Amino acid sequence: MVFTIIGERAQNYLTEISGHFRNVKLEDFVVMPNHIHCILNLEDPIVGTLHVVSLQHESDNLVGTSYMMSLPDDKRKNQFSRPIPGSVSVIIQQFKSSVKRWCNQNGYPYFQWQSRFHDHVIRNYDSYLEIKSYIQTNVKNWSKDSLFKTISKGL
Repeated sequence: MVFTIIGERAQNYLTEISGHFRNVKLEDFVVMPNHIHCILNLEDPIVGTLHVVSLQHESDNLVGTSYMMSLPDDKRKNQFSRPIPGSVSVIIQQFKSSVKRWCNQNGYPYFQWQSRFHDHVIRNYDSYLEIKSYIQTNVKNWSKDSLFKTISKGL
């Protein structure tokens, strides 16, 4: 797959996530023409989970649900008003805003992220391997995507 300049920037920013969030390791990822998938390893002792993140999914926003549910009740009462540093929602929001800011500053103001994303806690090694395989083979399946023809014409 050949990246657009925006795709290159998105890939660069993804690979830099661990440098900006000390307890986060990017396990695997793929940047597609209209979405990304990645596995984030949150090594924080409170969170301690792997998350698969998709910036394509249209479902309800499940951002940070697993983290919030791991906190005691008294820490959850303001869950919708305060971002939690190092949470999946903060990491993805900062990634998306960094790419968008770069686009605005470099002549691509039309670029827009989908407003939501989907995250999923990876609970066991078999699930991890299945998701990792999906990410690694996603490029091969691009021609089957419903937006393939539309987006490919614009590239």
